[in-house]
Amino acid sequence: MKKYIFWVLVYLPLSSVYAQSGDSKLFFKVFGNYAIPTSGSFRNSDYTTSIKNHDYSYSSIKDGLGMGLRAGVGIGVVLNDFINLGLDGEKYFGNSIKSNTLVYDDNNSGLIRITNTNVDYQANILMLSPNITFKALSQTNFFVYNRLSIKVGINTKVTEKHNIELNERFVEDSNINPNMTDHITNTKQEFEYQGGLPFGFSTALGFQVKMTDKVRFFAELEFTQLTYNPKKKVMTRWEDYKGKVVDMTTIDKIMIETEYVDSYTVLDGKTNTKAPMQQPALRMPFSSIGLGVGFIYKL
Repeated sequence: MKKYIFWVLVYLPLSSVYAQSGDSKLFFKVFGNYAIPTSGSFRNSDYTTSIKNHDYSYSSIKDGLGMGLRAGVGIGVVLNDFINLGLDGEKYFGNSIKSNTLVYDDNNSGLIRITNTNVDYQANILMLSPNITFKALSQTNFFVYNRLSIKVGINTKVTEKHNIELNERFVEDSNINPNMTDHITNTKQEFEYQGGLPFGFSTALGFQVKMTDKVRFFAELEFTQLTYNPKKKVMTRWEDYKGKVVDMTTIDKIMIETEYVDSYTVLDGKTNTKAPMQQPALRMPFSSIGLGVGFIYKL
């Protein structure tokens, strides 16, 4: 009797994923999406200034976090004629987000310093996305749908790279040689944001077309809002002006690590050089709208 009850309990849940015709209600899908940033995306700015003339200019860059390619796979179940439940795993391959800062300084004594700093942000995130799909305008071989997803980053890598060029132009003796002599050095630094859990949501509007008894094609427009609040930023590489890699263990921690906190206090201007530099909590929004396509295979 116990054995009979056991098999009934096993069979009933499994039988619910099959239609009366014997077709499985389970499905597998593969998809890709390319997105552009919205106004809510994290961006940087190009900046130019002349310390001598007190001139400066700003310009916002068009690229932002959330821009780029996403690809993934998913599995789901058809609950009824109107609702599907699913779980997707997807990888975000972020585009490089570049910005530039140019500082011109003339000390009026024969020395001009031009500092040109290029900054490059890049993000890669592996996400899990439980979702629910609501069908509308359903026909035999075609239907329109909207989908709501919760997105959680389970593996995140956000990097920041600095390439700093310092051009010192000076005249040793303007009476003998009035021509400027350039002395150019280049320094490179790489940082990685660590800690924190990217979290957000997406909503999509799309359509699905039946190609064969097993295969469906779909296309959709998806809006995504994801926010990442890293706990700290750590310098992972420092190449000095001689091209030599700096040993991080010889550098004060305050110079190579930044800790993002909700509040902090500095007394009498004194800081602990052996501890990370403290800064206000950092919020990095990944906001985008993109076009996605994919295929569904009924198991």
